[in-house]
Amino acid sequence: MKFLSISRYILAAFWLLSPALPVPLVGQDSTFYLATSDPSRTPSPFIGNGRLGLVIPPLGIGSSPSFKAGLYEHASEDVPRIVSIPAWNAISVYDGRQWLDSERLERSQVDAYQQTVDMRNGLASTSYHWVDGSRRMSVRLQTFISRADTTLSATRLVLAPQYPGRIGVRFAIVGRPEPKRLPLATLEKANPNWRPADIWYPGHMVVRSRNASRTTTGGRLSMTSTPVGRTTTLAQAAEVVWVPTLHQPKIRTKASGDTALIEITFQATRGTSYTFSQITSAVSSDKGEKLVDRAAGRARAASARGYAALARENARAWHRRWQTDIEVHGDPTLQRVVRSMLFYLLCSSDSGTSLGIPPMGLSSAGYYGHIFWDSDTWMFPPLLITHPDIAQALVDFRK
Repeated sequence: MKFLSISRYILAAFWLLSPALPVPLVGQDSTFYLATSDPSRTPSPFIGNGRLGLVIPPLGIGSSPSFKAGLYEHASEDVPRIVSIPAWNAISVYDGRQWLDSERLERSQVDAYQQTVDMRNGLASTSYHWVDGSRRMSVRLQTFISRADTTLSATRLVLAPQYPGRIGVRFAIVGRPEPKRLPLATLEKANPNWRPADIWYPGHMVVRSRNASRTTTGGRLSMTSTPVGRTTTLAQAAEVVWVPTLHQPKIRTKASGDTALIEITFQATRGTSYTFSQITSAVSSDKGEKLVDRAAGRARAASARGYAALARENARAWHRRWQTDIEVHGDPTLQRVVRSMLFYLLCSSDSGTSLGIPPMGLSSAGYYGHIFWDSDTWMFPPLLITHPDIAQALVDFRK
């Protein structure tokens, strides 16, 4: 069924996630949930608000691709392509001996793993026990990209070590490395040995400024960057908050190269839970003056409202979208597939953008992030029926 080009990604994620699907809450409709108990599953799901998309990494934290709708680069001798913006979810956890590294982590080091995408509330949740020899730590995360305020995203991290000793957390915004490019704009023929990843790499953002500082309740991060060959500026700012009662805290900041980070280690008590939150704002403009101040102001104001309030606002915005739904009676499996398709369409489109939808949505740099006839033929009709205000943005793109 070619309902839309992005369905290849959606269905792959669905079939890999669905076998372990539980009903997360009593009385909740399980067809709004995608879940897995396999930390090595691929591909990863993504979430978004139609203007910003984020691939959810297997452990819920760690640098992963994030794409901003309409933000493209154009390098010399290459084709224009959507960029992967600096990673704003580059969080890591320290257990007193090592930092959690998802790429080198063995499966035996992760226990009681569960990752869920709550499509009704636009929320990704990940939980597991990190086992490092005799050390065992419970790690729980929630991440959403706000549908209520489309410049905002938020993560809440809860750690509960089952041993006493020093643990830590690192929050960072990190520029992504420049891709290994092909001169696709001048090549006369393709190499048959090329794989999609050799061609569909994301475009690059050049970091222009970065800053990291302490606050009375946590830390503050910011970064500005521009796409190669373009003049648009992207400003990202994050407010990091932790409780002020952490025992024997040691705090380190770094702002150099492509990195802005704040790191805290502290003496933990066995069985005690420690909660951290990061609220991030991302704004872009062709006029970069004071753009980072705008992003920082939005992040500060949002952080002052608190993670819980932001999560409620995001959920209410998603609930309004789900007032128009496609319902399938008597077949929960098909219902989940249909809802996942509509969910990922909504993750990749929004009203007022005057943008179409790339074939892979805001999930990857597939097809360079270009917008083709797929947007008009396969994605426009269901949006026209269910969310005509968003469908109008696809029409406006063609004007």
